[in-house]
Amino acid sequence: MISIHQFHYRASAGEAVTQHMLFIREALAEAGIGGKIFSVQRKNLPQGKVQAWSPDSAWDCDLLLIHHSQYNPNLKELLSIEVPKAVIYHSQPPASLFSYDPEVKKNLEIGKKQLGLLKRKGLVALGVSQFAVAELARLGFKNTGVIPLMHLESQPAVMGSVEKNEPKHLLFVGKLAPHKKQSLLVETFYHLRKELPPQSQLHLVGTGDPLYTKYLRLLIKQLGLSQSVILTGKLTDSNLSEYYALADAFICMSEYEGFCIPVVEAMRAQVPVFYRSLTGIKETMGGAGVELLTNDPIQNALILKQFLNSPTTLKAVLARQQMRLKSLSSFQNRKTVQEQILKLCSRKPVFTLPASPNKNSYDASLTF
Repeated sequence: MISIHQFHYRASAGEAVTQHMLFIREALAEAGIGGKIFSVQRKNLPQGKVQAWSPDSAWDCDLLLIHHSQYNPNLKELLSIEVPKAVIYHSQPPASLFSYDPEVKKNLEIGKKQLGLLKRKGLVALGVSQFAVAELARLGFKNTGVIPLMHLESQPAVMGSVEKNEPKHLLFVGKLAPHKKQSLLVETFYHLRKELPPQSQLHLVGTGDPLYTKYLRLLIKQLGLSQSVILTGKLTDSNLSEYYALADAFICMSEYEGFCIPVVEAMRAQVPVFYRSLTGIKETMGGAGVELLTNDPIQNALILKQFLNSPTTLKAVLARQQMRLKSLSSFQNRKTVQEQILKLCSRKPVFTLPASPNKNSYDASLTF
């Protein structure tokens, strides 16, 4: 039986890269392909989901998928293992957005530099979005492609009602971090609240940077929104589904998204999506939803008011979102993953010669 292992330096419950590794393993298992997931730093994971890494962990596989995001201290060790390898790249925000956190900033900077090492190895590199692939191309990667992040059903959901019960519930799901701009969303809700029915709420789902979380709580208190803006913390999948079912609008003010799975989840739940059309989320939405072209909270509140008070307009938004979901489902599925990975396995591994003038030396690491 074919065996395909995966590695990412960090793994934790609910984290995006970890979820992607689990999805790939699920897709491959459906096709009768085995394999393990390995990580050095593991947190809050059910026993057996992700294995502890050791240098001799991956020698017995037909393909090793190296998931790369931030700094990977084990990268050179991984590349020295003589098995076929490929890279799955999860694009990361610019390090400049994390000046407030020197450790994260450093990890991002080194992670970007390590992409140069992966490029020199000549490995196939699959990005999790066209946005990520474009970054790989700018860095000089030659063999690239996009790999699905999830499985979407080919049949769109039945259109739901846009006239939900009052009060209104607005939602954002994502890590609490400055570049996600939850603070802008809170300010927008402050200006919008007087136009909404009483007891309307904004729900911010997620955990993240402790200092930014403290800032958000202070901002919410200063604006008198302590009963209206709810920081839910981390939720189970079932609880998260309940929030999507309750939501009247999903609003994303983030200035950086690689793909943004939550907007897809919102579209699947028949929730109209409002978003800043920046970075990878523009690709994900594909013209669906409602683009917010400003970071002015007053202007955004006016736009939201107009849409939330117009069921006919919202119905048109939802119809366009269903068309987008149907388009996404043609690629975002398990079958595509199976085809891509089997294609990688069919490539013949070759030895790559170094640039060194010493003709008696060679690089024994296998590449595609």
